[in-house]
Amino acid sequence: MVRLATLLLVVVGAGCGNTAAGADAAGSGAPGDTATADAAATGAVPDTMAGDAGAKASDGFVNNWAHGYEAKLTFTGGPADGYVVPFKRDFFSDTISCQPEFSFGSSHLTPPALSFGVQDQVEVEVPNPKTGDKVVAPLFLQMQFGLVVGSARNPVQTPMAGKYPFSCGAPYLEVTFKGVTYRSTCKGLDGFVEITDFATSEKGRFAGRFHGRMQAYIKQPGAADDCGPSGVPACAKSEWTLDIDGIFGFELPAPDCKPK
Repeated sequence: MVRLATLLLVVVGAGCGNTAAGADAAGSGAPGDTATADAAATGAVPDTMAGDAGAKASDGFVNNWAHGYEAKLTFTGGPADGYVVPFKRDFFSDTISCQPEFSFGSSHLTPPALSFGVQDQVEVEVPNPKTGDKVVAPLFLQMQFGLVVGSARNPVQTPMAGKYPFSCGAPYLEVTFKGVTYRSTCKGLDGFVEITDFATSEKGRFAGRFHGRMQAYIKQPGAADDCGPSGVPACAKSEWTLDIDGIFGFELPAPDCKPK
């Protein structure tokens, strides 16, 4: 079971009527309504999510998700050792043109640059791997695609559909669970974010999948570049890992829209 706890509007560059200093500001947000999701990530598409088939990946993968995402998280080491967290998030509604989980726009960027990110915080109910008791805990997940349209001052980071290996920059993933943050940006990680359907305008379809191993990320002063010398302390917990698998499919809102 997944219960919506907080809708976050934090993204590097721009948001739907909201701006912030980046992922470090993600601790705040207003309480939202309650939402439910299947406890098991089976890969089935709920009726409300069914849509036209997306573009095929090189291996034949097709993503039918219309407006949401599905993920399975497996933690090793650290406070979350042994936890397996599968969940689905359905953003389908009559107001999908300006979903509050989305940040899409050009605030504080030089036109025509546009950035896109999705950030979500939920409460998940999962069994404690050591005792079997049910545990309800907050989980934060960010999909940051960075600049999907660039400018002279802001080079594009995710320019088209394709498979992007885990690296220092966008697109990247970030998850926080049991007090530990994990990122796909630490050096030497095996994984990817694949975009099968790419768009940069309102009502465009932006879809794909992600897979790989993320690493505990302990933010420290001067550690902005995860792959540089200053990033080594932030990514020092190599034994604390998160194996992540998931798919996503979104309809883009109007740039810099303001959720009501």
